[in-house]
Amino acid sequence: MARLFTSGFEINSLTSEMEFNTITGSPTLSSSIKRSGSYSMRCNPSSATAYASIIFNSSFVADIYCRAYIRIDTAPSADTLILQFSNVGTLQAGIILKTDRTLQGVGQLKATIGSPSSALSLNTWYRVEMWAANPGATTGSSDFRLDGTSFASHTAASPDIDTFDQFEVGIIESTSADVYFDDVAINDTAGSFQTSWPGVGSIVHITPDGDSSLGWATINPASPTTHYDKVNENPPDNATSYIEDTTLNNKDIFTLASTSSAGINSGDTITLITANTRWMDVGLSSATLTVGISDGTNEETGNLDVDSSDTWATNTHHAQAGTLNYRPAVTLYNQVGSSTTVMSPSDVDGYLITAKNGDGDTYRVSGLWVLIEYVPAAGGAASGNDWPIMTPSSKKFWSWRYS
Repeated sequence: MARLFTSGFEINSLTSEMEFNTITGSPTLSSSIKRSGSYSMRCNPSSATAYASIIFNSSFVADIYCRAYIRIDTAPSADTLILQFSNVGTLQAGIILKTDRTLQGVGQLKATIGSPSSALSLNTWYRVEMWAANPGATTGSSDFRLDGTSFASHTAASPDIDTFDQFEVGIIESTSADVYFDDVAINDTAGSFQTSWPGVGSIVHITPDGDSSLGWATINPASPTTHYDKVNENPPDNATSYIEDTTLNNKDIFTLASTSSAGINSGDTITLITANTRWMDVGLSSATLTVGISDGTNEETGNLDVDSSDTWATNTHHAQAGTLNYRPAVTLYNQVGSSTTVMSPSDVDGYLITAKNGDGDTYRVSGLWVLIEYVPAAGGAASGNDWPIMTPSSKKFWSWRYS
């Protein structure tokens, strides 16, 4: 597994600890202006900041890539960081959006790396990506890209980029601006897939739309007796509706809404799917909730853990070293049960999402959803400046050409 974090701002909440560790300032969700899915994050501060942060622990750092799509409706009144890798908020590498709408790569202390990009047009989506590495105590490397083309970089040289454990996206420094962010991704270099630039991608969520097989003992509210409607609201409502169980290996299995209902067309290419949940361990013992994706025959599952009892969490949420908060239970780049067969929308339309009591603790689940990243077919609906023609077997986001 290489993808560390993927967000399309599809959880209808910008509350800290829901999808991001912290929300700073007052970004909002926009349903009228978005690149894909249902929402984007709008950062429209007046002499203030507005951004989201995700912590991924410094033990992951070797090579880290990030991506965000941005749309500028009003340029900032002062230069401001819009993406950064930081050490508990202290800049290590980042991208500055300047008042002239150009982008500038920087290292520690805002040391300039290379030259600015060309000026970005207003009211237009752009793919902005950054790579940074910390190969030694006195050196650092970086690369900064706009719609797939590098505009600045440096290799094993000053300015230094030290260990970082956090990622921020939005208006990170105080200014007045109106900028939208969507389709955020973070990759590391471990595993076999998504080990380089995130590249082109659109992100949507689909939620349960029916019960397939029920094993969990309790539902709240008790009426109606269906379970899927207790776990498919957006955002998850936590204590208002949930399924609950106390018995080892009890499992609920749910059908999922169609990919077409999320805006995916039959000719689009699925590049990854993840299984996600909003849940609680009541009274905390060993904390093992098992969430999976099934095609009805094969199933791929992952165990989730938390370090606090009676606290609602999204996916894994643990302070131990090496743990990435919000990392999903399952990430698939190919069909369920296969490491080589590419997924199609019709394959995903047959998938189920599962929740199993992994150890006999008392668990409550308030939300289940599948996140899908996909690439629209060439010539399809415009969702940005990217018009990809892909090599389907490559499974690497950087295997594109652009028209």
